[in-house]
Amino acid sequence: MTTDDRAASKGADSKGADSKGADGKGADSKSADRAELSALTTAIEELATRVTRMTDRYSNGTRDDVVAALEDAERALSQASRRLTVAVRTLAG
Repeated sequence: MTTDDRAASKGADSKGADSKGADGKGADSKSADRAELSALTTAIEELATRVTRMTDRYSNGTRDDVVAALEDAERALSQASRRLTVAVRTLAG
């Protein structure tokens, strides 16, 4: 690498650093993180829907143990979805 190449590279590095916010991430990174969190939220909501359908199939009274476990899973998935939604809003703020 020549001296000119190093200087150009150093200049590019400092320009990238200037575009970063106080948290060290650029706007593009935050946007990508929000998109990924939103996708995860959607996936968890879809899983919760599937678990709910399965819970309904076992709600005939013969497998209360299975129903209880599935209801616990539904609650955990709902809580995870809510927490991810909060994270998305926090990143946006």
